[in-house]
Amino acid sequence: MRTLPRHLSLYTWRTLSPEDVASVLGPAMTVAGEDADGAAYRVTARDGTLLLDLEECAVDIDRDFARYLGAAVGRPAPRYSYTALNTSADGPGSQEHTALLVALAQELDGLVATEVDRLVWPAPAAGVGAYEPQDSEVVGDLSVLAWTWFVRHSVCGSPVRAWMRAVGEAAPRLLPTHAVGASRTMELDERGADRIESMVRDRWDGAALICPGPLRTVRMGAGPDRGGMYTVECAVPMGSQVVDELPVLTGLLGAVGDELGAELGVAEVVGGWGWDPDGVPGELAPGHGAATCAARLRVGDLAVAGLPADPVWQTYLGAQYADLVSAVMPTLPQGWRSVWTRRGRVVTVCEQPRAVPETDWFPPELCVGTRRRLLRAPFPAGRGPCPAPSRSRAPAGLAHGLRGADPPQIAL
Repeated sequence: MRTLPRHLSLYTWRTLSPEDVASVLGPAMTVAGEDADGAAYRVTARDGTLLLDLEECAVDIDRDFARYLGAAVGRPAPRYSYTALNTSADGPGSQEHTALLVALAQELDGLVATEVDRLVWPAPAAGVGAYEPQDSEVVGDLSVLAWTWFVRHSVCGSPVRAWMRAVGEAAPRLLPTHAVGASRTMELDERGADRIESMVRDRWDGAALICPGPLRTVRMGAGPDRGGMYTVECAVPMGSQVVDELPVLTGLLGAVGDELGAELGVAEVVGGWGWDPDGVPGELAPGHGAATCAARLRVGDLAVAGLPADPVWQTYLGAQYADLVSAVMPTLPQGWRSVWTRRGRVVTVCEQPRAVPETDWFPPELCVGTRRRLLRAPFPAGRGPCPAPSRSRAPAGLAHGLRGADPPQIAL
């Protein structure tokens, strides 16, 4: 069986700058790159030969290994990691690559290791054995109140600023204090916001905002299937925090949905969550087998394929979904509460998040099913058109089908 190469990595307790690299490697080599979150450095010889292709990686990818490395040299876990992408611990040129990285480690008081495997330099302290990886699993089995907003890049390219506006107006005490990018913690100034928003556009795993109080972490990213969209997600453990903050949390879906111009948003209670030991500190994550309605809204490369198939506490309907639901379902079931917002509509099926009834829900033809279908008209096939809602904002192309050139707006 062919095994993947084990890249060499430089671990440090401070960031690596181009000047550090240049001072160690000397005038016979050139360095390209800048010291920033997710830094990348290319070290070449004068003749253009690539010597090192360094990329900064998050130490959080495996905290256990970082702690092991720190213990092996009698120090705290290193804070920064730079992987040499063009190297292999046992491939051609490995001795030369190792020598270059060791020289950098000596200059920075760092160390060299193979990727989540073993310490190469310096030698581990006496009594420290080989690294034994542990299976990383979400710790705990919690029920959480989880929010997911689905947003098109073409509608909102500034999700950090949109989040700050929405939360700043609805609950200023919950405003994020900083952000976690590709590999570093960043201040949420203009530069930090620009960086996070570029990561939401360019990286499938996106970035995170760190908030006080019950929200803790807000994730923004496109996921593996972009489909022209990205998601904004957060969760709060069910318990006293939800009870105490319920008035604010009830308005969160609509406030954020309006600022993002979200196509759809969902707030639901789901189980099987816990604390992620390898994520952002204090971050909640779904455990193995914990599926949510929001997660099941993807079909193929479409980020939104219809309304949730199962009832959820709250649903934010963007303009097209709001008009579609109004046309198909002019009267909501008894007990449901509907609020028209600045850019959409929030439907709440009950007062308490845990008390969602299983009997009433949106018509099946509007919901994600087992077969992919494209809704071709503002009302289901076989039915006549319903009376237009009083606040109809149906887009001009809706009656002619929702499959557009850039990209499909609503698919069922």
